[in-house]
Order: sequence, then C-alpha cells, then structure tokens
Amino acid sequence: MSTNDRAHRNLAEFKEIFIAPGGTRPLMSEPPRFRASRSFTREVRDELGLDESQAEHAADWIADKMERYAALHSRPVFDMDGNGPQCSFCSMPWPFCGHHHLSGELSEEEGDE
Repeated sequence: MSTNDRAHRNLAEFKEIFIAPGGTRPLMSEPPRFRASRSFTREVRDELGLDESQAEHAADWIADKMERYAALHSRPVFDMDGNGPQCSFCSMPWPFCGHHHLSGELSEEEGDE
C-alpha cells in the first residue's frame, strides 16, 4: 500500500464527523460550537454502549472538544506563493474565520500590544 493510499484511508475515518452550524455570524466572531454528525453519534453509541440521547450528548461534546483543540494550534500562515494570511486550521482568510479567539499560538504576541 502506498503512502498516499494509507493517508486517504486514515483520513476517511474522520470524514464528516462534524456538522457546522448553518446561518451567518459576524465576521471575526468566535466560531460557533460544532455538533456531531449522525454517523459519528452512532459510532460513539456503539463504542461506549450508550442509549441514543446519551450518545448524542457525548458525541456533540467530543466533536466540539476536538474542534476547539485543533483550533488551539491555529495561526496565520502564507502559502508558497505568498497568499495569505490564512488560517492554518480552516484555510479561510485570517482572522475572518474567528479561530484567533481560540488560538493558543497567539497568547504571547497579544501581550506585546
């Protein structure tokens, strides 16, 4: 199995775990809480032996925790062509996505202002 095939197989496990809240929000506002997809909720239910309402609550909590953990490491980056800054987590223009509110990478820089 090639490295690329292995990477695609590994990524497939995490495809469509999150449901992003719909609608609009103010530009640069803190990102909304993410919810778990139905397939991820079923996986949590089956793995933990929970009933449907417990599984939904647990899966939503896990999904939001995973998203906030990943966003903790977000920072503004530029691509090899010099385009940016864009969010290293979601690739949207930085700071319009709002991940700067959750980033732990910026805590030292903010104290200098």
